[in-house]
Amino acid sequence: MLGVSDRSRELVLSKSCAYCKKNQPLTKEHIWPNGFIKRFGSDGVIYNKKVDRFFKSDPVIRDVCASCNNIKLSSLDRYLCELYDSYFHTVIAPGQPASFGYNYEKLLRGLLKISFNSARTQDEENGKIKAHDKFSDYILDGGYKPNDVQLRLLIVTSSTMHIPEQGYTGQLEPEFFRCTDISYDGPLSNRFIVRAVIIKSYWFYIVLSKRREEKAKWNRFNKGFENWLVQPGEILRPGNVKLEIPVNQTTYMHNDLLGRLVDAAS
Repeated sequence: MLGVSDRSRELVLSKSCAYCKKNQPLTKEHIWPNGFIKRFGSDGVIYNKKVDRFFKSDPVIRDVCASCNNIKLSSLDRYLCELYDSYFHTVIAPGQPASFGYNYEKLLRGLLKISFNSARTQDEENGKIKAHDKFSDYILDGGYKPNDVQLRLLIVTSSTMHIPEQGYTGQLEPEFFRCTDISYDGPLSNRFIVRAVIIKSYWFYIVLSKRREEKAKWNRFNKGFENWLVQPGEILRPGNVKLEIPVNQTTYMHNDLLGRLVDAAS
């Protein structure tokens, strides 16, 4: 049974729930599914942009009510953990195609939850918290196809790293997860926000429009993003349940890729 001091650390009463907007006692919500942390092990490192530091911990945010946290959001965490066990846990080897089966709505809602949680730990920049907030009801309940978001997937395989001067040869693997801004500055960058949710070999890009955009604007953005700094991946579309990624549409882990991610991440 929690004592008064313990309970005060668990509950925050100063503002409404970030998801349902009700004035309820607020609890700690994991930014990443807690099951990810347990499956990944103790070596997971999380970067906090607001304080510019890396942490070996399970980051949380304290602005979600118990009902949203323990019922609706937890179901999304369970689904993402199922995907982790089926797909994400394996680092894909170079020269191998990838096959990814998914429920589009659950996947998008779960990734939006991670991105929204992460965004709220940082200062508001470029309207990104507001852009996520309009999907709070969709994250909780789904039930419709949102028009102001696009989901992409890039497969990043392991690679062999050689350091001749040290006589070293080893595997360079994407053994990390991260949620970050992508500072896209191509056509229509003032109208769209790009976020990355990276889970080992599975690099998801979430594109959010700041306002309702017509198809021509989305087409112009897509053309710009697909010719920009980072490899854009394949679009995941509503209604589809599986994506086959041939070898020529994957990329491999290398220092230039990491450098481009660092350059693109704000």
